[in-house]
Amino acid sequence: MNSQRPENRQAALNYGQRAQQILSGVPVRADYDALYQTALNAINNRGWSVVPVWGDLRSGQQMKAVALASWTEYQHRYATPDELREWFIDGGKPGLAVVCGDLSGLVVLDCDTPEIAADFAAKLPDLTETYTVLSANKGLPHYYFRPPAGASLTFLGRRGLLELRGNGHIVVTYPTAMNGKPYQLKRGGEPLALTMEQFQRLVAFIEHRTGVHSVETQPDHSLALVNTSQGLHQRLIDLFYKTTREQNSRNVGLFYTAMAARDSGWEQSAVLATLRDPFVKHAPITEHLPETSAQRAVEGALTVKSAYGRASCTATHHRNDLQPLQLPTSAREYLCGNGSINAARLLDALYMFGCQPDQIISHADIVAIGKLYHIGNKTVIAVLRDACNDTAALRLARVPEPDGGSSGADTHSMAVANATVMPVSEVESNLVSILHSNRVGLTNCVSQDANSPRNRKGRKSTIYYHIPAPAELCLKWGIEAIGSGLLTPADLRSSKAYRQAITEELIKRRPGQYSKRLLSSRVGVKSTRTIDTYTKDNPAVIVSGQVGRRPLRFSNLGALDELTKAELWGRWLEDEVGKKYPPFRGIAEKHLKAGENLWLCQQLCNRYDHVDNLPVVLEKSA
Repeated sequence: MNSQRPENRQAALNYGQRAQQILSGVPVRADYDALYQTALNAINNRGWSVVPVWGDLRSGQQMKAVALASWTEYQHRYATPDELREWFIDGGKPGLAVVCGDLSGLVVLDCDTPEIAADFAAKLPDLTETYTVLSANKGLPHYYFRPPAGASLTFLGRRGLLELRGNGHIVVTYPTAMNGKPYQLKRGGEPLALTMEQFQRLVAFIEHRTGVHSVETQPDHSLALVNTSQGLHQRLIDLFYKTTREQNSRNVGLFYTAMAARDSGWEQSAVLATLRDPFVKHAPITEHLPETSAQRAVEGALTVKSAYGRASCTATHHRNDLQPLQLPTSAREYLCGNGSINAARLLDALYMFGCQPDQIISHADIVAIGKLYHIGNKTVIAVLRDACNDTAALRLARVPEPDGGSSGADTHSMAVANATVMPVSEVESNLVSILHSNRVGLTNCVSQDANSPRNRKGRKSTIYYHIPAPAELCLKWGIEAIGSGLLTPADLRSSKAYRQAITEELIKRRPGQYSKRLLSSRVGVKSTRTIDTYTKDNPAVIVSGQVGRRPLRFSNLGALDELTKAELWGRWLEDEVGKKYPPFRGIAEKHLKAGENLWLCQQLCNRYDHVDNLPVVLEKSA
């Protein structure tokens, strides 16, 4: 007698029919149950974020487009089982895609021509031993990799030729079918976790084959984005290893490290993406049952989630190791109030990335870092154009001309090391006209003497800037360095998100009553309606109206006569049952003569609280 459950037998039958269709060349239709189960497995067992795509419901390039009005949120959170069911079971979306980038901990290499695929397999055979999916139409490989810790990438390569996809991109995966042809899993298992050396070889291959060079890998940049040995991500990994040794437990080490990162302003997804591989690959300290890599990854995700659900760990001694340098609250308010909110966003992005005071950084690096934090090129250029102002956030740096006998990367490093801040008078005499008239942009402007050999006609030169210390900025602007609220990368995405984060930070640090005008002026907003939007759209902020109540008697009715026309606004009379009346003496006398209790009410400033500061109410057990 067959002991299989009916649903298992039906699932086996469905997959058997699907296999026969593939082998016989019969066009494959979407298997919505398989799509749902694959998506659920990707999230729960692999930690990959997924979204639906249009597939055969559309034609051309639209077949690979995300079948949602917006999928930005799934770059920062995983879809719920209910959402997956709505997409695939109820909604009938016929395609599935994996979201590349930090949340999934993935970069995917897409080889779009057979020649390039063969060349890649011949020159980098060790990188082909990874999770691989074959595309539907051409049957060419998509190689899945886990990037080195801290290496963040959006896109590298040339479309239609060779692409390495990271943040902000997706890759269609199996069991999606397009034009009757399915995506096929060629090699399962875990994606290859790239070392920094392997990652650099991969980038070099893409640059060689496509002719497209990445800012991350150009050797003349003082801030190579793939060089994170001194970055916050590596410090977090080091802290995990240190805490694991101290606690003699891999899980406890991950738990305390995640709590320390959370208290330092890290997002849960960023902690999970950084510590997933170190946790999975760490040898067990105590004896226990064998586990697969997928089981360890799920265990690590649950541990990080548990850490973020605990109360704030204020006693941790690791906080300063993870807390990045950021602008003081007073500096943010100063810049926002003076219409320079984008300068504040850019400075926080540079500090958050790991730039240190007195560091000299090129224009190209600033643009690249801004892009990582979703600050557009035009916004960055607008901020950098203000460098000729003595009160500007960033100042131009003079990089001395190297000796004639020196050349190469060493010469560049020596020149940058000896750079100094350029005086305003020199900036104005040499660069103002170029900055405002150059049609190509700042990348063609000269940061040294125009007659020097490096700046002869026909050669593009690089502008360098000096990274100031927060205390130096506050001293220059004549303000005190007050407040140190930590922001996250998501807070830098837009001016609205930045203002919202500053407002939330104030409320979290000091809950209480605030006028809308005060909150608006802090972030450089003229309309009080805008600040209402910032607070109401933020689920972490609780706004409660406040009313002042004064009992009325015949003896104090004179207070109503003293109210001016302007003072009548926001005041009213209220009886015992809560019914409201205009604040006029005649109405008050009428109710008092009838023996009713009456109060003069006044609308006060709203009270603002943060959900993290609310008292926890414990229910009594039965």
